[in-house]
This record gives sequence, C-alpha cells and structure tokens, in this order.
Amino acid sequence: MKQFITNLVLLFGGAGVGLVLALIAAPSSAGAALVGFAILPLSFFAGLAAWWGIALLNLGWHLMMKKAITRKTASPSDSILKSTTLPGSFMFIPASVIVCLMGGGIVSLISWSSWGLIALCGYPTLGLIYGAVAWIGARRGYIAIDYWLHIALDEWAGE
Repeated sequence: MKQFITNLVLLFGGAGVGLVLALIAAPSSAGAALVGFAILPLSFFAGLAAWWGIALLNLGWHLMMKKAITRKTASPSDSILKSTTLPGSFMFIPASVIVCLMGGGIVSLISWSSWGLIALCGYPTLGLIYGAVAWIGARRGYIAIDYWLHIALDEWAGE
C-alpha cells in the first residue's frame, strides 16, 4: 500500500507541480500546459527505466566477475541477489534533470517572453528536487521496479 501511495503522489503531484510551473512561465499556452503536466511523470518513468538498466548491468557485472575470479557460479545467498532494493536507484536524479531540461526548453520556446528563463532554469531545478525525492523513496523501499513490472506484464497479458 505504501508503494501505491508513494507512486500516486509522485505521478499526480508531479503532474500538478509541472502544470503550475508551465502556467507561470506561459500563462495562455495550452502546449506549455501539456508539456508541464507530462514532464515529471515522464521523468519518473525515465528514471525507472534507467534504474532497471543500471541494476541489470550491475547484476551482470557482479555475476561475471564472481565467475571469473572465484570460478564459481552465483548462489542464492549472494548479497546482490538478496538485496531488497536494486542498485542504481540514483539514476532518478540524472534522468529527471535531463527530461526536465528538455521540457523547460520546450516551454521556454513556447512562452516567448522573459518568463521563458524561469522555465529554462526552473524545470531542471524541479527535476533535481523531484529526482532526489524519487531516489530517497526508492532507497527506502517506497518505489520498487517489480511493482511497475507486474502492472505492465498484467496489462500486456490482458489480465
């Protein structure tokens, strides 16, 4: 339940905060509002994908080095296999900053005013804060990759 609530707050709260920043930077632009609404949820999913990629690379590297050094295969008691939080959750921070920088650039181009500078500087800063909050949530177990994988696989299987 805590994972569901955390994900709900990060997705819909992020969408609301991004929308408010877009309405400040470009008050009469529906395009900026759309970008602002979608940018933080997109950065959340980009962070999940980056986290998953780093976790798989880390696992592969760990298993390959264990085999090369000790000439043994991994056992279920290995620390990396028993970890509750996969390594690489820090990837929420760069993913959020990069996605928000792109979104800030789009909103600043749409706004065509001095408020565009607020969007260009504000969105990456917001992405840094959002990424740090997501990273802390992931480190504490409030965000889990397997939660999203089950949702995606159930949807794909048509259940």
